[in-house]
Amino acid sequence: MMTDDSESGQVGLWRRASSLDHILQTNNPPSDHEIYEIRHLLRDIEQYIGAHDNHPKDSEAYQFEDLGNACRCALSTLRRLPTEIMSEIFSQALPLDRGDWNTLDITNEPWTFAYVSSSWRAIALAHQELWSFIRIDLGILHQAGKPEPAIAVLLCVLQRSGDRPLSIDFTDNVPTRRTKELLLALLPNSRQWLDVKFSISFQDLEVLSPVREHLPLLRSLEVYTYGNSTSGVLHAFEKAPCLREASFSVGDPHILPIPWSQLTTFRGSLVPSLAVLHDLSQVVDCSLTFGMWYSMTLPAPVIQHHTMRRLQIDSVYALDGLKAPHLEVLHISGHQIWSQLHYIASFLQRSCCSLQSLLLTSVTINDRRDLVLLLEAAPSLVFFQVRYGVVVWDMLLRLLIVTRSQCLLPDLRTLRLVFGKKSGLSNTTWDAYASLLLNMIESRFYVAEREGLSRLESIALLELPQPLPSEHTTSLAKLEKLGLGVVDDAGSERNIPPVVLWAWSSTN
Repeated sequence: MMTDDSESGQVGLWRRASSLDHILQTNNPPSDHEIYEIRHLLRDIEQYIGAHDNHPKDSEAYQFEDLGNACRCALSTLRRLPTEIMSEIFSQALPLDRGDWNTLDITNEPWTFAYVSSSWRAIALAHQELWSFIRIDLGILHQAGKPEPAIAVLLCVLQRSGDRPLSIDFTDNVPTRRTKELLLALLPNSRQWLDVKFSISFQDLEVLSPVREHLPLLRSLEVYTYGNSTSGVLHAFEKAPCLREASFSVGDPHILPIPWSQLTTFRGSLVPSLAVLHDLSQVVDCSLTFGMWYSMTLPAPVIQHHTMRRLQIDSVYALDGLKAPHLEVLHISGHQIWSQLHYIASFLQRSCCSLQSLLLTSVTINDRRDLVLLLEAAPSLVFFQVRYGVVVWDMLLRLLIVTRSQCLLPDLRTLRLVFGKKSGLSNTTWDAYASLLLNMIESRFYVAEREGLSRLESIALLELPQPLPSEHTTSLAKLEKLGLGVVDDAGSERNIPPVVLWAWSSTN
């Protein structure tokens, strides 16, 4: 209990604090004069509390401690950061990579920035970039039990974005009446569309028809549809002078005409044939999936493509219809029952390209002749990945061993092997596989003195069926000390030079 002698001191402190309520009881930033007043108030509060440390604490004592904490908060530099820095912090704080983030959920950022204080609200409302990232996922809102967003919320976001270029990600797996209303609300701002993605039904996609010839900024376009088209060809995106990247899952991509010859990156899912490459004359990065129906009996006239640098494809049969002399990265992902590596070898020989990276995912490697043909067709290979698939691992490892009479892939510097828990390797013979593996690694690491050969710089051994024997682990540790980058399931792959990441990840 405070003594009567302290009454005047208490009253004075509370009177001074009450004159600063507009700062101490809010998150507003203090002026220079108010900072001076708060510092002196805090000093006097601390002196007052220190003078009464020997007294039992009562409610008034705790109130003074709370008042001191309020003063410290008011003096925080966060309250007085320049507007430019706060704006940048707000931009960096947007959870763009969080799957459940919805722009139209007012309990999410950037709305919540405006709830902290009047100064934060002013900064947030004036920072147009904050409102230029629009993600709408009606399915997530429905799963979370939240009501359908009001059109007024979207209109408010668009108004606050001003004339900033817009990035839009619109998803609705179950179309509703609100879907069309929200899409219609976006149309008047189509001249600001920069990067857009629509994952909606064909019927709802047709709502976008009025944007034709009103897309001066559109740079990238992703369209994933379901259901049936009612109008056939949709010309909404036919004229977009800045369009460079497109990703489609619409079946035949030609039902959605775009300026194909401008594209440098294209990803097509379930495309019917390679014919789309006739129009993609400037494409550099291309990813195509055909589906299980693609057959080698289909006619495939050879398409010569001179700008393609990176190709990802899920059917080796389709390679028979292609020639790409400047290809640098090839990623094959498929689930074949028998070896089809000779299709890849024929493609590389026909293309006469200096392939730098080859990634094989879920590919069957069980024919020695096919594998030799492939490795001989890629002498310039620097990065080689084998991930999963039906693989005869001892055959692969033996062919990768460097001897006086054998040296396939002479420029290989990075090797990434992902065995998988269902690799088929027997536990009883694992020691033999491990010895073969180490022999291969050592043969490629100790080749610096041999002319025309590159030393292995990095090796990734992932998802091994069981740990390497201790003596092999010791040998790998020795190679690490000598400069070999080694990665296993326990470590990160920062020592593995990455292949260019796009479309499918290089780890897939």
